[in-house]
Amino acid sequence: MTKILVILLFLGSFTQSIAQDDKDSLRIELVKYATSFTGVRYQYGGVTSKGFDCSGFLYHSYRNFNFKVPRTSSGYAAHGKKITLAEAKPGDVIVFTGTNPKIRKPGHVGIVLSNEAGSLVFIHASSSKKHSGVVRTELNKSNYQARFLYIKNVIHE
Repeated sequence: MTKILVILLFLGSFTQSIAQDDKDSLRIELVKYATSFTGVRYQYGGVTSKGFDCSGFLYHSYRNFNFKVPRTSSGYAAHGKKITLAEAKPGDVIVFTGTNPKIRKPGHVGIVLSNEAGSLVFIHASSSKKHSGVVRTELNKSNYQARFLYIKNVIHE
């Protein structure tokens, strides 16, 4: 009886490990897919590779992997699991205020690419004149740091 219990416990942890590996692989594929759009122009209301707005870029990227995500940045307030900045992994959603950081409501979103050694890098569709279109941005070296609200895990662990 004890041997059966040990085997069942082992199989349970093994399948949990496989499930985590699948999610990690999915995160990597999602990030690869999202980065393939680097340089695509910004287009208000855009959801295709002809042009994206910030939430349209996320909508397009996550839908490619059959995730149902909000079409608007404000929709992320009620979607996904809120996690800390330190817990952010590639494929998580980073949520910011709009251009006015004093209004502490979601107004811009991106996808976390990496979070190593205190340096979080994300990809997003930016409407700024200086860096317009789908671009990579390092959080700590940008004005987005003041606009940061939270991270959302939409690839539930």
